[in-house]
Amino acid sequence: MHNIMANISQCDNFNILAMMNEQIKKEARELYSKKEYIPALSHVLTLNEDDAVNFLTDKDLQKEWFQNYNFCNKIADDESLMRKLLCTHRADEILYKNFTKCWSADSKKNPKPFQLAVLKLSPELFVDRVRVTQSFLKNDWYANSEELSILSNCSTHRDVWKHISDNEKKLWNNVEESLMKFLGSEMQLHEVLIEITIAIEIAFYNDRNNVNSHYLGRLYSMLIQMIFSKLPKGVEIHTPNPEGIKDAFLKRINSSQSVLCELSELMTATRNWLSFIETRVDPYCFDPKLTPKDNGGLISFDRSSSDYYKWELDGKRYDINKVDYLSDARDIFSNQLKNGDFLFPDESTQADIDYEWRCQTQTHALYKFMNDLNLSKFPAANNLNSERIFQPLISASNMMRSVIENLFYGNEDILNWFEAYRKMYKQAPDYVGIDNLPFSFIKPREFYDIFDAQSKIEKDVNTKITSLCKPISYKPEKGKEIDRFNLKYDVFKKPFLKLGEFIFCPIHFLANNDWFYSISQNALELLDQPFNNKVRKETAIGMEKILKEHFRKLHFEVNIFDGHEFGEGEGDVDLEVSDGKDTILIQLKRTKMRLNLKDAYSEYINTDRKASRQINRVESYFNNRSGKKHKWIVTNSYENVYTEIDSCLKVNYFDLITILKSYTYLKGFSIQDLVNRITSDSQIKDILDYKAILEPQKLDWFTFKGLIDSGKFKQHFPHQNELEIYRSVDIPLSIVDPINYRVTNFALSTDAIKVLQKYNKALDADRNGDHVLAVKLLRECYHDTPDDLDVLGALANVLANMAEYEKAYEYFEKALKISTNDLFILRNYFLVLIEGKNNSKAIQVMKKLQKEYWYVDLRLLKPIGEMPFDKIYQELN
Repeated sequence: MHNIMANISQCDNFNILAMMNEQIKKEARELYSKKEYIPALSHVLTLNEDDAVNFLTDKDLQKEWFQNYNFCNKIADDESLMRKLLCTHRADEILYKNFTKCWSADSKKNPKPFQLAVLKLSPELFVDRVRVTQSFLKNDWYANSEELSILSNCSTHRDVWKHISDNEKKLWNNVEESLMKFLGSEMQLHEVLIEITIAIEIAFYNDRNNVNSHYLGRLYSMLIQMIFSKLPKGVEIHTPNPEGIKDAFLKRINSSQSVLCELSELMTATRNWLSFIETRVDPYCFDPKLTPKDNGGLISFDRSSSDYYKWELDGKRYDINKVDYLSDARDIFSNQLKNGDFLFPDESTQADIDYEWRCQTQTHALYKFMNDLNLSKFPAANNLNSERIFQPLISASNMMRSVIENLFYGNEDILNWFEAYRKMYKQAPDYVGIDNLPFSFIKPREFYDIFDAQSKIEKDVNTKITSLCKPISYKPEKGKEIDRFNLKYDVFKKPFLKLGEFIFCPIHFLANNDWFYSISQNALELLDQPFNNKVRKETAIGMEKILKEHFRKLHFEVNIFDGHEFGEGEGDVDLEVSDGKDTILIQLKRTKMRLNLKDAYSEYINTDRKASRQINRVESYFNNRSGKKHKWIVTNSYENVYTEIDSCLKVNYFDLITILKSYTYLKGFSIQDLVNRITSDSQIKDILDYKAILEPQKLDWFTFKGLIDSGKFKQHFPHQNELEIYRSVDIPLSIVDPINYRVTNFALSTDAIKVLQKYNKALDADRNGDHVLAVKLLRECYHDTPDDLDVLGALANVLANMAEYEKAYEYFEKALKISTNDLFILRNYFLVLIEGKNNSKAIQVMKKLQKEYWYVDLRLLKPIGEMPFDKIYQELN
């Protein structure tokens, strides 16, 4: 009774406080409207810190207060008020919109006085805001103003801003110039699209191993936006009918001409710009752990190897999640065949059977995935079942894949795409009613008449084609300048360009998409639209109920909260899970998936940090619970997963569901058992165990024996038929050259350039066997840049090549003092220790590597090679 009364009293206090807060906000707004800016902000800052920040970051207020430069520059005159503002623990959020805007330093109306006040009082915060808003790319002031000389220990950032800004502008100017040159050739729009399609096909055909389809997708998406931005606004798009476009394409094919020179230049320029953004701009702007270093005039971006490999690993988690759903889908379809619920026609060929297997498996997997997200109804599609949206796409994609397979099959010796295409087209001019063209140009009605089998299953032939097609179509805006840092179009989410009454898409992007994440991402983005507010809230509550049901099946006690129970403003917990002893407090967030660095940073700020605040603010409400109390942020993204954020663990929703399902029939499963399973990263480790056991010839002898001794070999080996499923998951991660995460970007002086040249000469000398010269040059580099990790590592390796092991150990240890867990340095150190027969130290280094990088293919020892299965059985017995 005491606890109940205490909670009632606590809620009453919250309500009184809420009323007082509303009064303060009302008075602050009135003062602001009278342009009494300093008293207005002073009033707001009397609120609780989080309440003050939430008020100041309100979407409507942001347009008024911190984008009102008169307000900003007025409060900049009050140093004590500015200090109070900047000392709030979420000052970065308050300043975000202010630093985001483009403005002119020459204009009388700009935030320069305010931002200089921020710089003076908090240089680190100023630098952070300039970085993450990319404002140094939009406003020259940051890179060129002498007023920034007070940056002192942050001065390296000024050099980075100028270097990146100058190079980005130069690369973008090349893009613009080559674009105008390409469009100046007076081609019609359909000819432009044909040329781009051919260029995409050739790029992939010539380098299938290294050219990534998603990279080509980014390139194509960007080209489309740029081209349409240059078309006259308000002018209707006129394209020939499909036969006319087909004739234009065949005429182009028969000309045997390669990619147009102007288009080749445009693609190269665009590729260079994209590469610069992805390898230089985004890592610097959106990876807070990356700190630029000035090593004797050489500016380098040092991202730790553990951060790099963690980011890569989080990407592989999406593959594992998809494999789990596809594996279940294969079982579903197998049972349908076994039970006679699905029958192949008697005349079906093996190709027909393979096609149907792919379609059915992908459809079942995606349908279950959308159900787990509580998105069985597709947002903004007249409440249609999601399957009605994605089933035709899956059917079309697998059909288009057959076209591409026809192109490649039997043409291994043909190096020219044009020749291979003509041969394929001549031998197979038609594929089940679809022209074997490298693009689809068709009316939506015709597309759905061919591929929309789901409508026939559901006996639904009345649904408007526009309802089906609109969510996956992109209508380009003509004559509208694009924001190159915030491009809107992605061909993998919206494959079809809407061109009048037709839709267009290169079939490469249909054939290389299984829609598993593309469709779900599309739906999640639609949920963010204001008109979907009601649907978003309803489906989020449904997702909480789905999770509750999974916990309930394990006999856990689960409470769902609406939020009003706490009366604490932002404070909230969605689910409380208990086994009678311990408790988990869960804040469930439905977010986007497989984010780039920019979106991952945004999610961390706007979702992860917010969720941790929500839990922490109401944690005291649950203080009367016995046992341990765990706080979880559960989201459907994998970025920063299984890390702690303000004492709350980020957990993936799909991993959690998979684990809960696997223990449904287990009695006595506890909260602590679940916590142990989650924190052990079992989803990754299970895959690694399976792959190791099913491909033993890739193991070294010690790992092989360890798996046998642990009993895992005997446990998993009978499942060797599942190897194909796990082969598609590319883990353990391969070791990469440090240049992928540790790059010397530019030199500030002539001396620094000389050091860089000397380092490269040393590497050449070592490769050519002149170790003495290499050591001499590297020692000179070391003298100039004693804290350069690459110089230290290279010097250690060359000394090892000369069998001067003790000296090599010395430089490895110096390198490890700078970066204690660098994978490349540790791995090379281990190999040199083994070579120098320093086995005891080698074992220590090996244990450290295996603990830190257990998910990386370290290849520390030679594999046992091809071992016959009968030998393995002997070992098992």
